[in-house]
Amino acid sequence: MTDKNKEHIERTIRRCALELHPSGELRRLASAMGATPKVFRHWINRGRVPKVKAVWLENHFGKEIADASTLTA
Repeated sequence: MTDKNKEHIERTIRRCALELHPSGELRRLASAMGATPKVFRHWINRGRVPKVKAVWLENHFGKEIADASTLTA
């Protein structure tokens, strides 16, 4: 896990939140994913997103925004 991975995860999550709603509120994205906003901090600190959630992000926001292969690396 590198700082670069952490930054990529955080950028992707924030971009997905903005795509979902103009406010960019993470709680809205968390709700849509069936998670809590706290989980995002956990993923960022780990530098990776669990495969199931990474695929969910890719399916909902497209590979250009949330490429599952780069989120789970």
